[in-house]
Amino acid sequence: MNDDKKNNDYPIVERRKFPRVRNFIDIYYTVSFNEEKTIFKNIGLEGICLVAHIPIKKGSILDLRFKLLKDEPEVRIKGKVIWNKKFDRASYDTINYEIGIQFIEISESDKKNIAKIYLAT
Repeated sequence: MNDDKKNNDYPIVERRKFPRVRNFIDIYYTVSFNEEKTIFKNIGLEGICLVAHIPIKKGSILDLRFKLLKDEPEVRIKGKVIWNKKFDRASYDTINYEIGIQFIEISESDKKNIAKIYLAT
């Protein structure tokens, strides 16, 4: 599958090892002992992209928890912020940061639950 896109006539090449599945699902993350609720934009086998109203410092370690499917158990993963970027989109109102997170601690059962969504899409 070729996910290359064009931006101002320059190709943007997909560099991820695994493709991402787009889905806006509620997710809870804990940073500095504070739990926040937001949504995630996409997920893959090695990472996730959150949409948040505050920036999260690169290198921060987050505890993540979410349900991919209604009847499945909650997924709990530890992740590291590897990038963040501000964006301006009126459709998100006050939510204006995308946060790229790499999974650093994930159980085999949670990996299997994430892999299930690839089979469903």
